[in-house]
Amino acid sequence: MKKGLSKASAEGSLVAAKRHLEAVLKDINWTQLADRIRLARQRQSISIRELAAKAEVSKTSIVRLEAGKSCETETVARVCCAMGLHLDALVREFAADNSVAIHHGEHDAWYDLVRFADGPLVSVHGVQLTSAERRKQATNSNLIPINILASRLPGGKLLSTVIELYHESPVRCHPGEEWVYVLSGVALISIADKVYELSQGESVAFRSAEPHSYAPKSTKNKKTMPVRILSVRLDG
Repeated sequence: MKKGLSKASAEGSLVAAKRHLEAVLKDINWTQLADRIRLARQRQSISIRELAAKAEVSKTSIVRLEAGKSCETETVARVCCAMGLHLDALVREFAADNSVAIHHGEHDAWYDLVRFADGPLVSVHGVQLTSAERRKQATNSNLIPINILASRLPGGKLLSTVIELYHESPVRCHPGEEWVYVLSGVALISIADKVYELSQGESVAFRSAEPHSYAPKSTKNKKTMPVRILSVRLDG
C-alpha cells in the first residue's frame, strides 16, 4: 500500500512539475536550458547514461536536451526531478549565481609562474608586492609574475591570467587550448619549433599541449618593461 501511495505521489509531483515547467520554459531558450542542465549534471558527477536511467528517459533524449534541441516537456520535467533541480532556480537564481564571474582590482593576486605553489607574492609584512617591487624582484631573479583573474565561472574551463615578462619563461605544456593577447610591449611566443613576434594588440591561439614559452623581445629598454600579456586557457 505504501508503495502505491509513494508511486502516486511521485506521479503527482511529476505532473505538477510538468505544468510548472511549461510556464517556466517561456522565460528561457533551449540553449540556456541545455547549458544549465549539463552543468548541473556535471556538478553531480552523473553520466548521461546514469541520468537517463534515473529519469527513465532514453540516452538520446538527454543528448538532444544538452545539445539545446527542443524536446518533450515531460522529458525536461523527468530530468529535473531526477537531479532534484528547482525549476525557478534553474531559470533565475542559477543565472545570477553561476553565469557571471567578475574580477575587480581588489581581487588581484600575483604569483610566480615557476613557483606558483609557494603562494602569493607578498612582502615580509604579508602585503602584496607593488608593481615596482615585482619589477625589482623579477629583474634580480627568474621571477615571472602572474595574476590569476577571479573572473572564472564555478566549474568553468576558462582560466584567465595576466603575465608580466621580464625574461623568457620556462617551457610549458598542458592539455587544451590557449589564447595569448599582448597588452603592452612586444612579446615572443615560442610554440613547438617556431617563434612568433606579437606587438601590442596582437594575439595568437594554439594547442597548449605543444611546448610553449613567452618572452619579451628585448630587455634593454627598462622603460618598456615589463611586456604584459593576457593568457586565456581552455582546459582540455
